[in-house]
Amino acid sequence: MHNYQERYLAQLPSAVAEEEQCLGNLLTQYTYLAERKAADAAQELMQARQALSLQLGARLAEEQRCVDALAGQYQFAAQAGLQQEEASLQRYKDLYAVLDPRAIMAKGFALVRRQDGQAVRSVLEVTSGDRLEISFHEGNKTAIVQ
Repeated sequence: MHNYQERYLAQLPSAVAEEEQCLGNLLTQYTYLAERKAADAAQELMQARQALSLQLGARLAEEQRCVDALAGQYQFAAQAGLQQEEASLQRYKDLYAVLDPRAIMAKGFALVRRQDGQAVRSVLEVTSGDRLEISFHEGNKTAIVQ
C-alpha cells in the first residue's frame, strides 16, 4: 500500500498538469464559443436594426405622402372656399351698386325729408304749408307743400 501511495503521489503532479491542460483547453473553447455567440448576437442585432431602419424609413415616406396629399386637398378646399367668398363678395358689391341711393337718384329719383330730417314715404305724411328738403343727384332744394 505504501508503494501504491508513493506511486500515486509521484503520478499526481503529472495528472494535475494534465487536468490543468484539459481545463485550459476547455476554458479556451468556452471563451471562443462565448465570443462567437456574442459576435453572432451583435450581427443579428445589427441586421434587426437595419431592417427596422428600412421599415421606419418606408413608413415615414408613406406618412409623408399622406401628409402631402392632405395638404393638397386642404389647399384645394381653401382655394375653392376663397373663390366662393370672392364671388359672394362680388354679388354684394353689385347689389350695393344697384341699391346705392346715389345711383337711384341718378336715375331721376329724389329723397324727400321733413324739416326734422325724417324721410317722407307717403303723400299722407305731409300737409299744405310743410317745408320739405328735396335731395337730387346734383344737390338739394327746399320746397313748400301746397
